[in-house]
Amino acid sequence: NNNNNNNNHHRLIGREELYRSVEDLCVHKFGNKLYLDVVEIMNGAAGEVVRRLANGGGGGGAAAAVVGENSLSSSAEENAMGYESVVMDRSNGAVGYNASKLITALNLENGGVLDTTDLTISSSSTSININEESSNQQRYALLKKMHTICRLSYAEEYLTFVRSIFLALDRAFVFVADEDLEGMVCDANDEDAMEIDATQQQKWKTSPPKGKVVERSSLSVSASNTRIWGLWDIGIACLRKHMMRSPQLTVSDGDSKTTILPVLVAMVLTTTYAILSEYDGNDDQQNAIMVDVRPLVRNCVRTCIDLGALSSLFEELIVVASVRFEKEGKSWGRALNDSKKSAPEFLRHAENRLKQSSALTSYYLPSSVGAVAALRQLSNRRRPLVGALPSSSSTSSQGVVWKSANNSTRRILPTIIETQLLAPHLVPSGVLHPRHLYLMLDDDDGSNTSGAGWKTHHNAGEKTFA
Repeated sequence: NNNNNNNNHHRLIGREELYRSVEDLCVHKFGNKLYLDVVEIMNGAAGEVVRRLANGGGGGGAAAAVVGENSLSSSAEENAMGYESVVMDRSNGAVGYNASKLITALNLENGGVLDTTDLTISSSSTSININEESSNQQRYALLKKMHTICRLSYAEEYLTFVRSIFLALDRAFVFVADEDLEGMVCDANDEDAMEIDATQQQKWKTSPPKGKVVERSSLSVSASNTRIWGLWDIGIACLRKHMMRSPQLTVSDGDSKTTILPVLVAMVLTTTYAILSEYDGNDDQQNAIMVDVRPLVRNCVRTCIDLGALSSLFEELIVVASVRFEKEGKSWGRALNDSKKSAPEFLRHAENRLKQSSALTSYYLPSSVGAVAALRQLSNRRRPLVGALPSSSSTSSQGVVWKSANNSTRRILPTIIETQLLAPHLVPSGVLHPRHLYLMLDDDDGSNTSGAGWKTHHNAGEKTFA
């Protein structure tokens, strides 16, 4: 501390001296009060970290639209790419994303597929058009910013430093939370907002997660209890709480209104679409791009897990992938009916999709006990899974019922492909139904001219099954 007005200069305390002071406070029974003070400070740091998303920190930044208590400014300054529609409420410092702008720019709807009405792709890969490539780049840019600020700056640097200084405190005490991390939300009634004072720096305050501090030696409950947290855990809980806050406002975009997504919801959505974007192409250029961004996307998955959003990530992945492959299945159905594609091509395509799915789930999704528990939680829900965003797809509007037989992360994407891409063609009118396959096997030379069978194209000399 330096008080220049009174010329009273206080010397800085070294790390080792600070560490010993913490030990002394714990020995002299001041540990409980010190723990609460540390939690309060970490909570303030978490709020400041989230506000950095709105202030352009962390790379690829854009200035936020700063809003008052009941209205939004329409003069949001955005970066050159124009995708990052961050808004911040001046009354309480809550940060969120303009839902409609984020959805449009990052293509976070209908499974991320821009157009599948005309299937002119090869059986093994899908070409990426310019708009989809731009959407992918903007998703990666947003994830990079979130990862840099929330994980690198706060979790891996700040919280690690705090825990190293207060190690004695962390060993002597624990925080017993009133609720699990996954169920922790932040609503307007929980906030302690302050008016902005021109003589102060902009400061906002919200209460940290509720709970009590107890000595580890007096702890009578199981150590595996999910509500017993160390300093690192309570710091992550503070970050989640601020990332779940958002201005309780609506934004007008022309004649329509859109809501503001909390930061954590925007992160889960963007991570989901970034994972599924790997289905968009297998060419060398796309593979080169993915080599650079795959570690980033996987780190964002880890961040979602640490923040207690694994169930939300799984739900979004299931719903979005179902919508995506529903559209892809219908597109292939039209192509097969119009004899633009053949059954062998479709089967090769489905096989390739299953191989891709196996690789994606192995690389991105955890296979831990917690992951199985998250899937079990989704399968036990009484309502269908609908995701965070509306979609024109019938699958998204009606919801997806997740069955307990598929409660394995390795089965998430393969199950969806089997259900949405393959199953529609196994019905009696589908090309993969046994009654059609028998005819295809019997009519090997295309001589059958009555009913279904091989159809010879005289110009090209090729045969497809009709």
